[in-house]
Amino acid sequence: MRQISVFFALFLALFLPRAAGALDAFEIQVYDGEINGPRKATLETHLNTTPSGLSQGSYPGQTPNQFTTHLTAEVALGLTPWWELGGYLQSAVLGSNGNYDFAGAKIRSKFVVPEAIRGDWQLGLNVEIAYIPYLFEATQWSAELRPILGYKWGRTTVLVNPIVDFGLTPNLNQAPAFAPAAKAMTDVGHKIGLGLEYYGDFGAFSSLLPSAQAEQYLFLAGDLLDGTFELNAGVGGGWTSVSNPTIFKVILGLPLN
Repeated sequence: MRQISVFFALFLALFLPRAAGALDAFEIQVYDGEINGPRKATLETHLNTTPSGLSQGSYPGQTPNQFTTHLTAEVALGLTPWWELGGYLQSAVLGSNGNYDFAGAKIRSKFVVPEAIRGDWQLGLNVEIAYIPYLFEATQWSAELRPILGYKWGRTTVLVNPIVDFGLTPNLNQAPAFAPAAKAMTDVGHKIGLGLEYYGDFGAFSSLLPSAQAEQYLFLAGDLLDGTFELNAGVGGGWTSVSNPTIFKVILGLPLN
């Protein structure tokens, strides 16, 4: 836990003075350097809810997160020891009226350095294209580059995703934006990992937001390690006025073959 505290103190010291934008409510996850083996497929479900959240969206017409539940289904297929393809279908139950809405789709391609040659490091890059309806994102078409950098010290693993987002919708601001994510987790035994996850969005590189105007979140999360299925669960919230104060999340992954 001391290693976790030191890592996040350094991480936040680096980024907080600079500035942030918006948590991806449909996929609250830090990527690691693991992928499915060749011809192996998995189904992963992301479920999170915001019992205490902002009552207004960040732009006219956006659904607020307060009392809204987000559900994402992801299928991933390993092609080679270093390449995996994935696809997402997103939906939401809106807190304002209880309606169930389609919330977009994504496709991704994840490249990693295979475990056999990387040692204690985790290295990779995830490339993603998304279409999200205007009800949830002002820029309906977007792309994401998510570098993956990780290292394992004994029982503790640290992961950093310095994400760069690109808007692809015509006639909107297309400036690349910086949205870092990070995780520090310790294996506490009994196949359980406990740690902290950080998510932020510092806005466009050309005009980074002041820290107080940015969405920034910290989660206490637990992971099931070395199981036949994947499980990540956590509770967190933001500490700025534009962040949702409380979010619960669960990720469950199951093998398909």
